[in-house]
Amino acid sequence: MVTETIYKKSISIRTDERMEDMLEELEEKLLLNTTSVMRLALATLYEQHFENEGDFE
Repeated sequence: MVTETIYKKSISIRTDERMEDMLEELEEKLLLNTTSVMRLALATLYEQHFENEGDFE
């Protein structure tokens, strides 16, 4: 009984650690995706500005 409880706690702790690692990975991916979207938006605005001015080549 005690061994089973310890085993279950051990699995629970490892599962929690894996979930934390997965969340950290997702946060990093979200940050990278957000940065990419912001860069694309800024590039598009920059391009539109110069197209409107007639200076964009």
